[in-house]
Amino acid sequence: MTVLVSACSSSDGSSNGTGPATTSGTATPGVSTMDQLYQGLGEAPPAGGPTPPKNKTIWWVSCGEKIPACSTLTAAGREAAGMLGWTFTVADGNLNANGGYQTAMRQAITAKPDAIVDSAIDCSLIEQPLKEAQAAGIPVIAALANDCDSAIGGNGGSALFSGPTKFSAGAPTAGDYITAAGTAGAAYIINKTGGHAKIIDAVIQAPLGGAIDNGFKSEIKKCADCSIVGSFTFQPADTTAGGPFGQALQAALVKNPDANVVYLALDSELQNGGGARIVKQTGRNIMVVGGQGADPAVVALAKSGDISALTSVQSPQWIGYGAMDTVVRVLAKVPTVNQGIGAIVVDAHHGIGANNTVASAPYDLKAAYSKLWGLGG
Repeated sequence: MTVLVSACSSSDGSSNGTGPATTSGTATPGVSTMDQLYQGLGEAPPAGGPTPPKNKTIWWVSCGEKIPACSTLTAAGREAAGMLGWTFTVADGNLNANGGYQTAMRQAITAKPDAIVDSAIDCSLIEQPLKEAQAAGIPVIAALANDCDSAIGGNGGSALFSGPTKFSAGAPTAGDYITAAGTAGAAYIINKTGGHAKIIDAVIQAPLGGAIDNGFKSEIKKCADCSIVGSFTFQPADTTAGGPFGQALQAALVKNPDANVVYLALDSELQNGGGARIVKQTGRNIMVVGGQGADPAVVALAKSGDISALTSVQSPQWIGYGAMDTVVRVLAKVPTVNQGIGAIVVDAHHGIGANNTVASAPYDLKAAYSKLWGLGG
């Protein structure tokens, strides 16, 4: 059954996009329903596995502890290691300042741990240290990173991770998982507009942005009366106040007066780059969609209605726990399995809790993994 859902308008005529949506159907066959998007596009965490080995030493190579996107993954890995009774040490890649990624990986290798977890650094950026770890017999597990043989973020080399975390049946690799964020954003737009969307799409020039955009455009093509009327690219450093990103968005809004949706996949576009504010200041009935929800200020914008939905939401806890379960399986020399992690959507009426936090997983993850590991939780 086709469900027609329109954005609600505030008293000044601008869109706040947060009116309660009908969630029982979809505007286009083959597109996830609102209920499915709010529940998440993954599945439950694994229910069975090997008994975790005891007294193991793990080094966690962080992409950069100064930013939440990296430090929250580290915190989840540390919590999981504590549950398992393992020794946990962090090597900070420091956002690759002065070659920090390779330095951190080599620091971990020198310590000769039982395993190393690479939080979110693609193989192509640390290829030589990964070969050194392999030669030393130290398995390296990727939490949220693409291997060197990946079509997304790879360099055409050989696979070097001992056990990349597998995400879900529908999106098993890190690249698939990132692509699914774009798919979820498009599905939300199709549902929320009743299949009548004219979209301005901003694309970050990086493997991450390309993957999200591929998922987004592939899903939008399923909607006969949806179109991308304006699109522009930008560099990660462009999302500063008054910077190139904001200027490009303003130009796209002027050029496309018929646009009724702006898709901004990342928090940095919505907050640092001023995307949500720029759209609101037009006074037009335009729905803003996207964002990861890692920045509390962005979550506040979704809660207030300035952003219709956050559609790139991820669970650092689930990714961290999933990575550590992958370590368990690699050390036990058994096949790795899907951890169930999938894209999820939250908005003012679904998934935003106190203190502008997002419910990024529909499960009690600590209880699920405690049970999986036989810890009595």
